[in-house]
Amino acid sequence: MSRFSLNYLGIFFIIISFLSFFNIIYSYYFNLYLNIDAYIFTLFISLFIGALLFLFKKKIDKKITIYEKILLVIVGYIVLPLIISIPYYLSIYNISLLDCYFEAISGFTSTGF
Repeated sequence: MSRFSLNYLGIFFIIISFLSFFNIIYSYYFNLYLNIDAYIFTLFISLFIGALLFLFKKKIDKKITIYEKILLVIVGYIVLPLIISIPYYLSIYNISLLDCYFEAISGFTSTGF
């Protein structure tokens, strides 16, 4: 996978960090302090990975090949729900990692909507 296509993956991680920031604001507004550490951890992890991938971009204006697009979608569907499943796993409800990943996949796709 080229550096140019990793730029898109970094943008998706930064979007996840912004959504995690909105969860932190929501938790503070409604005084839900039980799982706020998991959201803060997710915010920093996704922001760090997103900034790292976003900074390795090339300035070359090239198109992504079809193989890179397919690989980017496959990696996105595997890696992004891993980051989304962190608050489920670190919550107080003792959910297994496989169940957390399943919930993150269903929320990431249209199944959870």
